[in-house]
Amino acid sequence: MMGRTTRSFSFDNARDADLLAWLDDQENASQAVRDALRAAMAGVTGVTLDEVYEAVRALEQKIGTAPLALPVERGEGDAPGTSAAAENLSRLGL
Repeated sequence: MMGRTTRSFSFDNARDADLLAWLDDQENASQAVRDALRAAMAGVTGVTLDEVYEAVRALEQKIGTAPLALPVERGEGDAPGTSAAAENLSRLGL
C-alpha cells in the first residue's frame, strides 16, 4: 500500500467563494485539486472557448449593458475551426 499525506488549508468564504463552489461541484475534490495543481505547475490554463463565451455572457448579464460590435478578421491558413470560432465570437456582439 502506498503512503498517504494529508494537507489542509483554509478558505475565506467571501474571497474564495468561486473556489469553494468549484470544489463543491467536483465528484472527487482531492483528484480535482491534484489535477489543477499539476496543470498549474505545467503552465496549462485549460480554458476553452466555451468557458470564455460563458464568462462573457455572465458579465453581460451582471453589468446589463449593450455589447459593443467589433469586426472579426478571418485570415488565410488559419487553424481548423477558426472560422467557426470567429462566427461564435462575432455572435457575442463584442
